[in-house]
Amino acid sequence: MHYALIAIMALILLRCAFSLLFSGSKDEVWGTLVDKKGTSYDLTHWENLIGRSSGADVRLKSKTASPVHAALVRDNEGNWTVSDLGSREGTILRGKIITKRQRINSGDTLTIGGTELKFTRSTKKMEENLEATREDASKSTGAWQCMMLLSAFICILALELLQNLEAALKVNILFAFVSVLILAWGTFIMTVSARRRGFELETIAFLLTSVGFAVCLSSDAKNIFKLGICLAIGVVLYFAMCWFLRDQKRVNLLRVPIAVLGLVLLGINLASASTLLGAKNWLNIGGVSFQPSEIVKIAFVFAGSVGLERIFSKGNVVLFMAFSAVCIGCLAFMRDFGTALIFFTVYLVIAFMRSGSFATVFMSALGALLAAVIAITARPYIADRFAVWGHAWEDAANLGYQQTRTMTAVASGGLFGLGGGKGWFKSIFAADTDMVFGVVGEEYGFIIAALCVLFIAFLGFTAVKSVKNSRSSFYAIAACAAASFYLAGLILNVFGSVDILPFTGVTFPFVSKGGTSLIASWGMLSFLKAADTRPMASFAVLPPGTRAKKKRKPKKEAPDEEA
Repeated sequence: MHYALIAIMALILLRCAFSLLFSGSKDEVWGTLVDKKGTSYDLTHWENLIGRSSGADVRLKSKTASPVHAALVRDNEGNWTVSDLGSREGTILRGKIITKRQRINSGDTLTIGGTELKFTRSTKKMEENLEATREDASKSTGAWQCMMLLSAFICILALELLQNLEAALKVNILFAFVSVLILAWGTFIMTVSARRRGFELETIAFLLTSVGFAVCLSSDAKNIFKLGICLAIGVVLYFAMCWFLRDQKRVNLLRVPIAVLGLVLLGINLASASTLLGAKNWLNIGGVSFQPSEIVKIAFVFAGSVGLERIFSKGNVVLFMAFSAVCIGCLAFMRDFGTALIFFTVYLVIAFMRSGSFATVFMSALGALLAAVIAITARPYIADRFAVWGHAWEDAANLGYQQTRTMTAVASGGLFGLGGGKGWFKSIFAADTDMVFGVVGEEYGFIIAALCVLFIAFLGFTAVKSVKNSRSSFYAIAACAAASFYLAGLILNVFGSVDILPFTGVTFPFVSKGGTSLIASWGMLSFLKAADTRPMASFAVLPPGTRAKKKRKPKKEAPDEEA
């Protein structure tokens, strides 16, 4: 059975890689700018940066244009607005210098750095043709192949555990994998019914979740029912966020309340949470315990991701820096330094994407290094973790106990593993959470453990690929931030448990046992889905024909109307 599991995982990885990374996204023209010489600039994004910079979407040769001069933005309804981004010469619309974001209509003249540009938005007929093209491109997606491979993987995983674990756990095993199959098929049917292309991201998430369920059944089977409920909540949250992210106006309106809610959760956590293993990061409400920091990850992505018009606002940058400092500070006071390090890593990614400045990242990293030195000095147990780093075998019975047992378990599993449920490492405390790589490596083999790592790494490649053709900087930043949470958690979990990095005690996304972590992992998957630029892949774009059914109210041409 192990050979079949490896073969299916490899096929799924190849199938997803081919579809997500190598199926090109054709540029979609949403409007044009034409100068007096007849030079045409196609607007292939919903957010277009105009300026002299080589990174501008509309690059002007005018020496009086600022490197980053103005932003031309389209909303979900097809309305366009223009904003000046603090340029030296200003941005002129219809003969008047604009000071705030203003609506621009088809036929209007825009003057930037002495260059006159006539704006023409895509016509209703052109947008209908784009929608028809998307629908044609989405007919052959390979989604059915992904779903059938996933179903086979889940069934084989269940059969192996039914064979290896005691008969008393039969109900737990059947509940776990039947739940995963039902939710997977339900998600697939909803995706296909919505005429969406591809099922790669969801396939990866369900595959890793099923591996996590197998680990839970092997180590702590009684908690599988709670984990099944958390998976259902996570899938519902995924669809709810996909719907929510469709409307960027709605997102911009609620970004601040979501960020404030995240701070409130951390504040409650800091004030009243119980301490577990030295970290004060668990809340217990009505007998249900959860980690607020996992939910705050979603709020952090919302707070850091902004549209093109707000990226260059200094006030917005300062507010995000302050928000990040409060979040990371709260986590440090909770003594959850592993999660604090993950948040800081994601902050650096967002800060670079918003500023493009290595200096900003470098100064932030210096500040974090100083804070780390202070933390190590003030908290002796952190110093102990650094002291044992790279020397775990020298103190295998004490400070290096967890790392040495993890490495032993992975080594004893070899390439193909001992079999699901047959390992000994699962009895070690926190083996199914902070050291889950050891459980997977021992019972299912190093190849399957490595493939699990590759699937998370693949999500990171997917996010990076989406940046170039993303319709909005919000979706691009959000996808990279969510992928950074996955990758930072993965690196600290895997490398920390095998003594390549200091042991921090964080979770492996989707795989580690933990209901809150599973819910948050599924919620963040929606950011990657929203950023998918393949035809009819993202829920952020309405399906073909939907826009045509909406009756648009006639709008008056208001030359000086602020949007």
